[in-house]
Amino acid sequence: MDGVVKGCSVARWGDLNFTTGRLAIRRAADVSRRTKAKSTKTGSARVLDLDTDTVLKAYRAKRAAISLNLAAQMPTS
Repeated sequence: MDGVVKGCSVARWGDLNFTTGRLAIRRAADVSRRTKAKSTKTGSARVLDLDTDTVLKAYRAKRAAISLNLAAQMPTS
């Protein structure tokens, strides 16, 4: 069983494969510099297989972020 410690790993949208449901953890949070990421402790990526519900939640969150971004760019009348 694999897992990820909350707040220690950094993932970006490109790290999640929506088709296969796999998440690649390639970066870790740099606790000394809160806005920076660093390489993982082992220096290699970990791949986690996610369940369908988790992938669906991530997909919905991504779509919502895109919608908000597009709405913010629309001119107001």
